[in-house]
Amino acid sequence: MNKQEVIRRMQYAGSWYESNEDLLRSFITESLADAELRSPNTEPFESRTGACLAMLPHAGLAYSARGIADFFVKIPVKIKNILIIAPSHYVHIQPDSLTTADFTLAETPLADLEVMPLYDLLPGRIVHADRKAVELEHALEMFLPFCAHLQLQSHKKIHVGLCLISQATSVKSIDMLSEAILEAVGDEQVLNGETLIIASSDFTHYGKRFGYTPFDATSSGFQEVEDQVLLQDRRYAEMFAAGDISELLALQTKEQPTICGFVPGLIVSNIAKKLNLTGKVTSQYTSNSISELSSDFVSYCSILWR
Repeated sequence: MNKQEVIRRMQYAGSWYESNEDLLRSFITESLADAELRSPNTEPFESRTGACLAMLPHAGLAYSARGIADFFVKIPVKIKNILIIAPSHYVHIQPDSLTTADFTLAETPLADLEVMPLYDLLPGRIVHADRKAVELEHALEMFLPFCAHLQLQSHKKIHVGLCLISQATSVKSIDMLSEAILEAVGDEQVLNGETLIIASSDFTHYGKRFGYTPFDATSSGFQEVEDQVLLQDRRYAEMFAAGDISELLALQTKEQPTICGFVPGLIVSNIAKKLNLTGKVTSQYTSNSISELSSDFVSYCSILWR
């Protein structure tokens, strides 16, 4: 007899993304088609091979789908597992370790997804279990509808790994966590495209609402402020793409950026570096390009490693 299923129920369907199955499927299909138009040399699914890692936005899908779709149109044909590493926005979790839960299924409006048993796969010294933290986290959930859509389109099961980390105190810690993840999921499985890894992160949260206003809006126009944020985030994104872990940690301490998934980004960037993958910034935009202009806005970047 199979053990009892433990289901992570969807928390944000109907608010952060469409809850209607048909409307959600149509939205994802359109998002993927737009991403293919932005990247006209995209290979057919049956021809894609090799590793694919990413750092992707996790806002409501109206904002993040553009960046997420950049990754899902590059999915290799051997795909079996997608590991998502996200920050924890609602529950305090331990630094220098990964937090996961014992869920066996993740619910979406399109289909349920089987969940990788990360608590059993990762070494005990660096993993904690917190069902509430994983259940509440939108930075995990925003990718699940795309994963379910992929499962339906590819006609094979896609397993998802769900884990959280918000703080890492040193390069040594990032290296230890990277090695533990590779050992748990298998570096060969990552290299051949069976297991993909996503760092979940928006970039700068700018404005009084977020308590972050380093650029003077009185002496320069609003558009110039947004341009400065985009320039700053491009610098960070290129460093993530290049695997400049020590420099990024130093900048985080010095500048205190409001990049919420900074540590997940460090881990995936470090894994990509260990596997000799090449990183590229594939898209960059802000919430102001999607909704009404506001002095409080969020910046988004997508980075892919192949």
